[in-house]
Amino acid sequence: AKGLTVEVHEAGIWSEQGELGFSDSGGRQSTFIGAEKKTVPVTTIDDVAAGRSVTMIKMDVEGAEVQAIAGGRQTIGECKPKLFVAAYHYDVDLFRLPLLLWELVPEYKIYLRKHPYVPAWELNFICIGR
Repeated sequence: AKGLTVEVHEAGIWSEQGELGFSDSGGRQSTFIGAEKKTVPVTTIDDVAAGRSVTMIKMDVEGAEVQAIAGGRQTIGECKPKLFVAAYHYDVDLFRLPLLLWELVPEYKIYLRKHPYVPAWELNFICIGR
């Protein structure tokens, strides 16, 4: 699309910069949580945004959504981007992710969307400012 800027960052998204173990076993089993298969660099949404205006964030980070949101507190709180966030990695995320996002942007309308395709577990939050 005209005017669209895309950047590639060869790093995982997390709550802080550094390196983490990563299990790249594929599918739902790829994870940073408790993984030790290989080491990969990680960064934050705030560092990637670097103070620029952000209008949309799509996030399916294999169970690290809480940590990714924590690393984007400033960007999400200030820019109030539309969000598309995976909700299916942990049962508790159905409650903790909206509560965390409402702490940052109380005016978010948050919708839970079940997608009609395989894999059947695909649930996402769609967050839109009022």
